Amino acid sequence: MLSINEIKKPIAADIDVFEGKFKASMQSSVPLLDRITHYIVKRKGKQIRPMFVFFSASICGGINESTHRGAALVELLHTATLIHDDVVDNSYQRRSFFSINALWKNKIAVLVGDFLLSKGLLLSIKNKDFKFLEIVSEAMRQMIEGELLQFVYRNPHALLQVMAPDANRQMQRWTVEWEAMGQLGHQGVTSMTLKPGDRVVITGNPGKNTTDHWLRAQTIVRPKDGWKWAVAPGSMR
Repeated sequence: MLSINEIKKPIAADIDVFEGKFKASMQSSVPLLDRITHYIVKRKGKQIRPMFVFFSASICGGINESTHRGAALVELLHTATLIHDDVVDNSYQRRSFFSINALWKNKIAVLVGDFLLSKGLLLSIKNKDFKFLEIVSEAMRQMIEGELLQFVYRNPHALLQVMAPDANRQMQRWTVEWEAMGQLGHQGVTSMTLKPGDRVVITGNPGKNTTDHWLRAQTIVRPKDGWKWAVAPGSMR
């Protein structure tokens, strides 16, 4: 199996340039923010998302300045999400290091996450990368991650009840409409496939009223074991 560095090798030079641009995109005149973002940069992850951006660009016309901005936007939003998740989950470690909320407490961690989110959005607005914002906003609008509370296996549609944060990071009980029993059965899903307590990531089509916290499932992933489900090709959903 190839290592991350071996996979990264064709775009290694671009990643090196990206790291400098990413660091610059987080700069602040506020000393505390600057110290915290420096801590974040020094404890970088595997950079999977920027790698996908660069590889995609390399086969779709080539890597340019817009590519670097897109990679920075994705990584800024991802980092902001991780910081907010650590607050919601009361987690005090991230990548074997202390999390932001562990070192600087929850209120500052939330503000740092908001700061990174705003930096990413402003980077795109400043450079008129509105298509980036459209793509990212759509992805964020249709995705929830949380704990499964109940799985009702029935017709005409199976239902999931999931406890997950909303756009304001407030925990909400979401209702997720799934397929009918027959369709799920053909895809190998039974009443025992998912159990209360499972952590799931769900993407889907939201209802017209966002305050209803309702989704029609398009994909479901259980990260702990990699189990996945997606709408069957040709399904009228």
